[in-house]
Amino acid sequence: MRGKRLHQGAALFFTIVPMVVLGLIFCYRYDIIDDVLMRDILSGAYSGAPEARNAQNLYPLGLFLGIFYRLPVIGAFDWYGLFLVSCQYLGLFLIIYHVGRVLSGDDTRKAVFVSALTAVILFSALLPHLVLVQYSFTAAVLVSAAALIICISDRRVLPA
Repeated sequence: MRGKRLHQGAALFFTIVPMVVLGLIFCYRYDIIDDVLMRDILSGAYSGAPEARNAQNLYPLGLFLGIFYRLPVIGAFDWYGLFLVSCQYLGLFLIIYHVGRVLSGDDTRKAVFVSALTAVILFSALLPHLVLVQYSFTAAVLVSAAALIICISDRRVLPA
């Protein structure tokens, strides 16, 4: 149990540190004008009031983000951007953790090393996409993490 917690903490560390470093070195910004449009619709930049319904995101996500844009004190914060960046790093954390878990077996030190190596490879390969945030890349990271978890799962997910 202690080894599992250590590995989870290491995977979290290897995810949060690059996120903070990238945030300090670069400025997270939108890559595609569609993402700016989605943020502006959700925040109410066009209509004057936050709008939960837009064609780009489905209603549950728009409703969730629209509620945060309606908060009186912190409603002007870019909740849509925070949501995208959080989802990207959540997906990367899941990938880093599970690759380390699968490739190391029960050896905690090996799992931490594999997780660190996975983080270096992922962040090196994906650097431009992590700083220039876009909805489609965020969805791709989450789908990749979900596919990895399904593929390595011990339980049977799909019927034979």
